[in-house]
Amino acid sequence: MQALSAEGNAVYEGSNPFALRAGAYYRFDLGLSYRFNRKKTTHSIMFDIQNVTNRLNPSETYFEDKTNTLETETSSGFFPFL
Repeated sequence: MQALSAEGNAVYEGSNPFALRAGAYYRFDLGLSYRFNRKKTTHSIMFDIQNVTNRLNPSETYFEDKTNTLETETSSGFFPFL
């Protein structure tokens, strides 16, 4: 997407559709689990930490009408699960 037309509509450039690429994506996850085996049932406890390095990876790119630029949103950082 290049710019806005005079009417305020987005103008797309179709000659090279895959030219815009997101940055490198890196995420290190860590998890622990413990399983209880009983006669008739099984229980498990899990602890998971996603994105241990707290890296803000690019998640979406969109065109901002007000500034006439491409903006990039990032994903959440460190995220624990229990």
